[in-house]
Amino acid sequence: MKKKGQVELSCQSKLNQKQVANELLDKTVEDCNKHLASKVAVLECMLELDNLLIKNSLCKKKHLYNNP
Repeated sequence: MKKKGQVELSCQSKLNQKQVANELLDKTVEDCNKHLASKVAVLECMLELDNLLIKNSLCKKKHLYNNP
């Protein structure tokens, strides 16, 4: 037969497990969002670099075309 203190401890333990699980889930979601934000930032930088390379290439072609 369980004593009253043991039941309360068991309920408290379940609450702690739930709290730890929620905190872990929140941390996982936060880490995932940071990871995705980093990927987006890298892709934006790559796109900007690509645009600059295209502009540079077009300028070179235009210069070569105008100065044969």
